[in-house]
Amino acid sequence: MTSATITTEIGDIDVDLFDSSAPKATQNFIDLARKGYYDEVIFHRVIPGFVIQAGDGQHGKKSALDKDKVGRGGPGYTFE
Repeated sequence: MTSATITTEIGDIDVDLFDSSAPKATQNFIDLARKGYYDEVIFHRVIPGFVIQAGDGQHGKKSALDKDKVGRGGPGYTFE
């Protein structure tokens, strides 16, 4: 298992990445994070006590936020 830390304005979130169960998704997350894809990305969906959602490095960066498209972006590729 691989661990990662997501740094936010109000504190860090430590996560476990299940690389043996989802090796492509884990490696994709690591690669995008190292390239800065997630830097300055907002949490675009917050449902208190239930879920937070982020990760749109295309439309969800604070410095270039596109409120009409945030949550629909991607890195420009897909994988199986």
